[in-house]
Amino acid sequence: MRSTGRLLVFARKPAPIQVTAWGYATGTGLDAMDAFLVDPVVAPSEDQQWFSEELVQLPSLICLDPPPNLPPVQPPPALTRGHLTFGSFNRATKLTAAAFDTWARIVAAVPGSRMLIKSPGLDDDANRARILSAFAVHGVGPERIDIVGTTPHHEHLVALGQVDVQLDPFPHGGGVTTFEGLLMGVPCVTLLGDRVSGRLSASFLTALGLTDLVAHTPDEYVAIAAGLAERVDWLAAQRDTLRERVLASPISDRDLYARAVEHAYRTLWQRWCGEESRVRSQESGEREEPSPAERGLGEGIPSPYRATELAS
Repeated sequence: MRSTGRLLVFARKPAPIQVTAWGYATGTGLDAMDAFLVDPVVAPSEDQQWFSEELVQLPSLICLDPPPNLPPVQPPPALTRGHLTFGSFNRATKLTAAAFDTWARIVAAVPGSRMLIKSPGLDDDANRARILSAFAVHGVGPERIDIVGTTPHHEHLVALGQVDVQLDPFPHGGGVTTFEGLLMGVPCVTLLGDRVSGRLSASFLTALGLTDLVAHTPDEYVAIAAGLAERVDWLAAQRDTLRERVLASPISDRDLYARAVEHAYRTLWQRWCGEESRVRSQESGEREEPSPAERGLGEGIPSPYRATELAS
């Protein structure tokens, strides 16, 4: 949380129900914050012990609009080049030594494969040298690594057409970058992290039915990514349908997502009103049964908006 944040305002409880979501990828640690809007992948209910807020499950942690003037999806380059091109377009601050080590192992394991790394800041010679040395440790020469720095956003999206498979960084994974890659038809292999910031790509993949691309260990990450060299036809099929699937999913369907958020707000409010009503009843010696909405978030939420159904 930035030093310019306003957590002290929330600590004073200016509203009866306070909710955190979207702008900060974890809980606040404030007992005064009532709810944290999440999804079953980034913060499953069994992780409740790690949060001061109640975890309220949505179909997806976030909902994103596609960029304007999306370029057309290109066929996977492996079909014409005869080798896989892996890629990461995430910002340079997410590119850790552990991620480079894992990616180098993948490229080394797939004969003829290449790696395209693109991010603002990679025009710097020191950053380029750091990347090349990390791959060299695993016997991957600079002739197999393409490093690209800043470009206009449209060119950035077009460049995804040169990539067969996105490789997600860790421990802080992709978000918008993964989303844009999926819109361009490029599947993503990710390592499921131990916190919200390392699970967003896994959330997207789960919503799209691509959980076989979610690894739980670095070794499994290498095996999944390297194994895609034998599934080029599958990559081509994904390329043909991914954009439409993303746009129809909770990741980008604004109406579906808004209804789920509104249902969560309404349930929180109804439950608070019920609790206030019981307090007043107890003060006057009366008793009142809790309403269905007061018994727990998620009950009564209509399919297909139940987060647990969408993530299963």
